[in-house]
Amino acid sequence: MRVETDQTNGKTLPCALCFVAGRALALRRKMIRALVVSLALNFVPAGLAQQTQVFPPTSKQAVTDEYYGIKLTDDYRWLEDFNDPAVRHWADKQNRFSRSPIRNSRKPRQSSLKAT
Repeated sequence: MRVETDQTNGKTLPCALCFVAGRALALRRKMIRALVVSLALNFVPAGLAQQTQVFPPTSKQAVTDEYYGIKLTDDYRWLEDFNDPAVRHWADKQNRFSRSPIRNSRKPRQSSLKAT
């Protein structure tokens, strides 16, 4: 087995241990870079998009069920009936709201594709 000197602290280690120590150091550097990038990406969009989002309202309609003598009230149970036109209207508003950022982000790219 070949013996090499570890460059981090000058100790004499078998070659395999130098390899493992070097891999661990490289992995540690990659993890630190990934952490810095992820933290930076978390704060950049918040600084760019200062607009407030107004979510579509959801009305409360109390529905009470009784299970084994215990009454439970659920304010949003009415949303489970998708045949109800009010529920479909609510779902359409929610879908438009959630899809609007996706549609807005596609517009510049789509126009550049049409130009070519």
